[in-house]
Amino acid sequence: MAKSEGNILTLQQLKEQGIHPLDYRLFLLAAHYRKAIAFSVEEAQKSGEARKKLNQFVRNLQHCKGKQIIPGLEKQLAAFNQSFEESIRNDLNTPKALGVLFNLVRKYNAVVSSNSLQKVEAEQILSKLIHWNDVLAVMDFDDSHERLPTQWKELIEKRERLRKEKRFAEADEIRDQLVRQGIMVEDTPEGTKWSEIPE
Repeated sequence: MAKSEGNILTLQQLKEQGIHPLDYRLFLLAAHYRKAIAFSVEEAQKSGEARKKLNQFVRNLQHCKGKQIIPGLEKQLAAFNQSFEESIRNDLNTPKALGVLFNLVRKYNAVVSSNSLQKVEAEQILSKLIHWNDVLAVMDFDDSHERLPTQWKELIEKRERLRKEKRFAEADEIRDQLVRQGIMVEDTPEGTKWSEIPE
């Protein structure tokens, strides 16, 4: 891309195509900075889907309150961290560092998404992700409920009230309305959890 050729894209134009600036950042980090990058909207959108999965993993960690432990978790995290830091020190090899990040997510996703992991262990994993995000800056650690647009938050809260009143048909109508707007809700013993539905 070059301005003289008239084929540049601004961040605003990317946003208009549904690509968040951090999706674009993740797309760039997936290639080594010394190599030329062939941009495509499709690949940037794939980065967006990957970032949604990362943020969902973060949200699940933030809500873990189970009893399960992961034997040897501290040593495992130390090994992950060593690989991550070696990747960054090796000529800022962000593709390899991202590989370490996604390997960690794959390793622990099942126990984390089931909400069965002990809070203290979830916080150990979360702490490592926060540390790595100081370098990558692609994950969101804000409280998920607070980041919801007001209209979605109100719908979720209304649905929770309806379920408590056993008005399940009306609650299901709101769930379907949220799905149409790209929000999936899941009822757990700890309350309602939400996630964005990948496009």
